[in-house]
Amino acid sequence: MPINYGSGELGNATISSNQTVNAVREYENLTIDSGTTVTIPSGGVLQVADTLTLNGTITVDYRIGSSGNGGVPGGDAGGAGVIMARNITGSGAIRADGENGSNGSNATSNNANANSGLPPTIPGKSDNLITTGSNGGGRANNSNGGGGSNSSVTVMDRDMVNIWLDQWAIPAAHVSSFPAAKILTGGGGGGGYGGNGSNGNNRYSGGGGGGGAGGSSAGRGGNGGSGGNASNSNNVSQNSGQSGGGGGGAGGVLILITDSVPSNINTNAIGGAGGSGANANANNDGPGGGGGGGGGGIVIAITPGDVPSYNVSGGSVGSSGNGGYGNANSGNAGTDGIFKHIPAEVIQ
Repeated sequence: MPINYGSGELGNATISSNQTVNAVREYENLTIDSGTTVTIPSGGVLQVADTLTLNGTITVDYRIGSSGNGGVPGGDAGGAGVIMARNITGSGAIRADGENGSNGSNATSNNANANSGLPPTIPGKSDNLITTGSNGGGRANNSNGGGGSNSSVTVMDRDMVNIWLDQWAIPAAHVSSFPAAKILTGGGGGGGYGGNGSNGNNRYSGGGGGGGAGGSSAGRGGNGGSGGNASNSNNVSQNSGQSGGGGGGAGGVLILITDSVPSNINTNAIGGAGGSGANANANNDGPGGGGGGGGGGIVIAITPGDVPSYNVSGGSVGSSGNGGYGNANSGNAGTDGIFKHIPAEVIQ
């Protein structure tokens, strides 16, 4: 049975300015000019019955609302999208990257821990398909700065990809209806709050908790780093803690199906970078910890033979804040995700 590349009902189109399109679009021929970004929503399907000429960028939007909040928010997870085109030419890019975590800010609230990223919600999902993200960094010792939060869970672990393909993706190719959202990547947790300082009476505040962990997908999100202590000296003018950076969101899920694709088309599902912890404002302050990087996502290419270039790297770790009294930690980067090529004859 041949692959259904869509009805082509929208005819021929050239897009030369940035725009967001609807969840399902069916073109006969589509050209995306250099320097132009076309965004499809998470869960979207873009079909081209004949030729996709891609010199710009197709971006799958983030899984909005998947990150956690705190002193600063983590990054949302990358979305899930399907690109189907009988032929692809050009030298552009298709991306489903995770969002970067936010950088830390000044002291905001004592003893307030950050919130974890929100888990995906899929009716009828099996609990054994869920893997948790990594851990947020801790607050500084003996302090009232808040701790960083954990990243959200991700529906699908590395060893479940083949099962997902066999049971859902490959049969769906015949009817052009993809449950891509069955793999939902996790958002980064929020960075910990920085503790407010207080003068005299041996009262002091530590640095904010480390950034929330990067979301996990095929790659594992990195842990957030811990905040640094502030001074406990009497009668100091400033001894606040600063907030940690937010964790990066996991890279998303990208499925590319085509009869022909050049190797200079780039397909990316990169984990978001962790945010940097806030620097100390004075010698007695505690700097914030760095946010963990998001895990790399999943790129699946279904082609007769040639494959595009790809990047499923984990997100870089956020740096810890500088200066101040105690040292903060930077946490860990996310690990790489998965690229998988499936010969087109498997589904034809």
